[in-house]
Amino acid sequence: MVCSLPSLTLSFFLVLQTLCAPTWSNPVNPKLRLHVIEDIALDPRQAIDTRQSTNPPFRVTGVRDGGPPQPRLEIRQLQQEPDQWNLYLLALDRMQKADQSNELSYYQIAGIHGLPYTAWDGVERDPGGEGGYCMHGSNVFLTWHRPYLALFEARLQQILYANMLDVVAGFRNTSRYDFYVNAARTFRMPYWDWAAAPPVGENSFPNSLTIRDVQVTLPNGTAVIPNPLYAYRFHPVPNDFSPWISDIPWIMQNMTLRQPDPPRARRPPDGNDIVVQRMNFDRLMLRDRLYNVLTTYDNFTDAGTEAWKADNALKWDSLEAVHNVPHNNIGGHMWYLPWSAFDPVFWLHHTMVDRTLAMWQALYPDSYVEPMKQTQPSWSYPVGTVLDASSPLTPFHSDSSGAFWTSESARSTLTFGYTYPELGTGNDTAVLRRAINELYGPSTAMSPQKRDSLRKRQRADGCDELTADDSSQSCSPQYGYRKNLSYEPAPATREYLVNIKAQKFGLGSSTVYVFLGNPGADSASWWNDNTLAGTYAMFAMPNPTCQGCMRVQAAGTVPLSTVLEAKMAAGELGGLDESIVVPYLQRNLQWRITKVDGTEVPAARVPDFKIAVVSTEVMPPTAMSEFPTWSSEYTVHGEITGGRPGGFTAGDVI
Repeated sequence: MVCSLPSLTLSFFLVLQTLCAPTWSNPVNPKLRLHVIEDIALDPRQAIDTRQSTNPPFRVTGVRDGGPPQPRLEIRQLQQEPDQWNLYLLALDRMQKADQSNELSYYQIAGIHGLPYTAWDGVERDPGGEGGYCMHGSNVFLTWHRPYLALFEARLQQILYANMLDVVAGFRNTSRYDFYVNAARTFRMPYWDWAAAPPVGENSFPNSLTIRDVQVTLPNGTAVIPNPLYAYRFHPVPNDFSPWISDIPWIMQNMTLRQPDPPRARRPPDGNDIVVQRMNFDRLMLRDRLYNVLTTYDNFTDAGTEAWKADNALKWDSLEAVHNVPHNNIGGHMWYLPWSAFDPVFWLHHTMVDRTLAMWQALYPDSYVEPMKQTQPSWSYPVGTVLDASSPLTPFHSDSSGAFWTSESARSTLTFGYTYPELGTGNDTAVLRRAINELYGPSTAMSPQKRDSLRKRQRADGCDELTADDSSQSCSPQYGYRKNLSYEPAPATREYLVNIKAQKFGLGSSTVYVFLGNPGADSASWWNDNTLAGTYAMFAMPNPTCQGCMRVQAAGTVPLSTVLEAKMAAGELGGLDESIVVPYLQRNLQWRITKVDGTEVPAARVPDFKIAVVSTEVMPPTAMSEFPTWSSEYTVHGEITGGRPGGFTAGDVI
């Protein structure tokens, strides 16, 4: 008997509950009988961990229940839906407890991204390949993660359905029955918006990720379980991790960690409190970077990959480079590419990245994946392999015959049964532009009067604090988004960017700190130094053996305009004209570089490190449904950085 998931009806649940076996005792409540995770699968195979080579490939389909695509919600919005939130926590907990030898366990799906470097679904390593399947620094970085997320979401959904068998049975004769049926049918996994203002009184890093234990509702009462969003608990820690113990002393801990402090301790405490503060500090910078990419990058390669582009100094940033910052700010397992997918926040973070891709696609539908040589290897592709929109996104099979998903076939989120709140199932770009302006629009879109009245500082809860007389914006307590409630066009202004590039694998994961003033001497405290303007994060594998990888150059930006406007509001800067800003930056711009353990590295010792200040004229939009217009002409201010280690000097290539 094959258990499938046709539709959520009472008769379906009763029949499936009767025919699917065996059952097991719920570890939270022994009185409940639950079907084991392997009992219900979207694919005809069951107990996939005992599969034979003759078995057909596992099909990655996303969630397809016959209904319309459902939106993936921001995690704090999902939390406001108590039925879905409860089912989500139960399903994620159950998925994490699955035997690690099961190919559809949390452990093995997370392991596709990096370690333990084993074949998944029978897709063997290319002789020239290295590392895991994940694609970074690649033209398919964004598109590879789409079927990856769809696999995780489908697996989570089928476990959620399995839990529904018990939930429906327990609530069948109560008013909760219909609520849970609808909750299961419409559930899609959430994203964490690290760029929008959080709800009033909350931090950028969601509170639900920082608590160790959580209460869940069962048919016959409530129970407290270890929070599956707090950490993944290995059972056991694989020996594949042990070769890195000299570089990462805590890597054999039995659970994922965040910002371990001290970072080289063998058993450090978890540092969620540091994560909270770092994400609060960097949220405005992330907002500005995301806004710049969404509104000014009209080419997919420019917008998608962190690989350095030497032909346009205004296009050094990318969605991939922006995505690196939360990785480094969360730290711990998220610091390191081979382990990052084991932390539960990885899935929330990358769903957010997929959302930014979906919004970008709706804005620029005519640009997509272009042929590009791979500058670093993956499990399936050696360095130098040319990939395009039709290249297989391994190891994700699209059908049982062995075909793989490609960037072209994975182009639409609707194919996998989901959408995002700003997109729906259509493509109204005017509505989308307005939503992006409301969520992420920086102060460059304000009138001079509004800009002058701005008294911007970062509150402990991550919201921007405005003066009482500025009624143009508010911090929404419902969704945590800063809404521009009215709009006035502004004259042209000037945008200032700090451009940064370096060899991606020169230091492994590392951080470049940009200051407006002299920072303190303690590198461990630079992330909250009061002179900090922003950070650039390098997210890389530790100690790669690939020599070609060592020559990979990655790039990103730190926008300065929001910080400079705050300086204007504080009376420290007289305006944004070059004649005022350039001398100010000559006196105050500083940069420092650290490894993930906080050790400072002199800029002169970082391979191919270069930092430059670029400015251009920006014409603000004339309506909330429009974006700013950046001039194609720009100035590289060598007089600001020249003569200092790593600083751009006239004559350098940028």
